Amino acid sequence: MFDPVSVMFHCGGCHFCGEQGSLGFYLCNDQQTLIILCDECNTVYTAPEKIEQGIYSYLGSPPDYLIEGLDVSVVGGRDATRDEIKAAGWLHYIQGRLAYNGRRLWSTAAF
Repeated sequence: MFDPVSVMFHCGGCHFCGEQGSLGFYLCNDQQTLIILCDECNTVYTAPEKIEQGIYSYLGSPPDYLIEGLDVSVVGGRDATRDEIKAAGWLHYIQGRLAYNGRRLWSTAAF
């Protein structure tokens, strides 16, 4: 077995990059702002309902990577925990989870 470095809860595939990436729940550097971030193309959604509406925000340039309209960064952030997603009222959007240890190791719909 392996010891995952991080577990990313996700709400499905990213429409922006043709489902190549997963839309993961991510806690920004302020440790308060929860976003949805594609693990492939870095498209940002500020709320789950904006995914179907096609309303996304831009991830700024290095080194700050500030999220358009939020003035927070993904630098210093991390994958959100199930409890943090629940606290935001987004628990019912979770479709699965992915575990990472330098690379994607496994995926499961169970959470």
